[in-house]
Amino acid sequence: MKYLYNGITDEVWKALRKLIPEFKIHPGLSEIEKRNALYNALNAKGLAVSKEVPVIHRHNGQRVGVGYMDLVIDSRVVVEVKDLQAIRTKDIEQLELYMKDSGLPVGVLINFGIPQADLNIPQDREKVFVRRYSYDNDPYKD
Repeated sequence: MKYLYNGITDEVWKALRKLIPEFKIHPGLSEIEKRNALYNALNAKGLAVSKEVPVIHRHNGQRVGVGYMDLVIDSRVVVEVKDLQAIRTKDIEQLELYMKDSGLPVGVLINFGIPQADLNIPQDREKVFVRRYSYDNDPYKD
């Protein structure tokens, strides 16, 4: 299936597939260190990657705070990095909030917390890689 910014999300997937086995061999890295390794891998592919990109959160039109997106690729895709035993609903909601408030149409949630995941099995892939799309933010809609 073809997705908006498929080339970018494919590169994130490829980097994830390479990094998970490496982290299994060398355990103990923090979530920030794993995010930095993903940043380096994507940067090496020639993608324009930014770390800790601020996004303003609003409620009823009023600013209520600032969040920080882990990675933004080519000013098109937000990537949120986690290191958890399981992806939680609130992690997906956080990704979707970042997409909404930043206006970015595509988001990816990466979970490095399950190094034993078999990425050839669809159910395991869903534990480590979640892709979201926002029609409202799609620059090509209509």
